[in-house]
Order: sequence, then C-alpha cells, then structure tokens
Amino acid sequence: MKEIDIMTQFKSSLENDQIIVECQTTDPELWWLDDQHNLNKAAIEGLTHALNICNRCELADACLKIALDDEAQWGVWGGTLAGERYQMLGLTKMYYHKKAIERARKIRRLTQVPMREINK
Repeated sequence: MKEIDIMTQFKSSLENDQIIVECQTTDPELWWLDDQHNLNKAAIEGLTHALNICNRCELADACLKIALDDEAQWGVWGGTLAGERYQMLGLTKMYYHKKAIERARKIRRLTQVPMREINK
C-alpha cells in the first residue's frame, strides 16, 4: 500500500469512526507519560502498556508519519518516544534533544519493550 493510501485510510478511518484503534479507547494519560520528570513504577507500567499497544497496531506507521511530519515533541506516537523521533529526524545537537534521546533509551531499558520495526 502506498504511503498516501495509508495516510488517507488512517485519517478517514478515524474521522468516520470506521475503525477503532486501541489508543482511542485507553487512558489518554498513557501516551504522555514519557514527559514526566519522575519515571516511577506507575509511569513505567503505563509506558510499557502504551508501547505494546503501538507495537501491535496496524496503523502505527501512519501514526509515526504524522508525528514525524509534525515533529511531535511529546508522547508515544507509532510506537516511538520523542527522543527516538528526534534521532530519526537528525535532531541530535541541541541539549534538549540529547536529554530526550537519553530519556528514551532509559525508558526502553526500564520497559524492556523493543522498538518495533519501522516500515518506510
């Protein structure tokens, strides 16, 4: 399926409630826990759950494309964390980007959820 077809399918499906992706029916806070300063047990459990949901979602590639196009600075998008997206975009020189990349690595270690294979 072409990239444009995936994006069209993703957007129209969500707009028309044709499909329900699991992130739409779970606690919205799960998708923003990577931004908390305190990576306590509850945050790690929530991030583990969110990343696992993304890893099995059929629309994860389209979701990631939206996040990359928008340079999303926060949250779990398409199974990635902000620091991982900064690396994908080549944004690695600024202090903030470096800290986000370090944080993403730490979260991956703590959650033990591998990064899914990205389909380009």
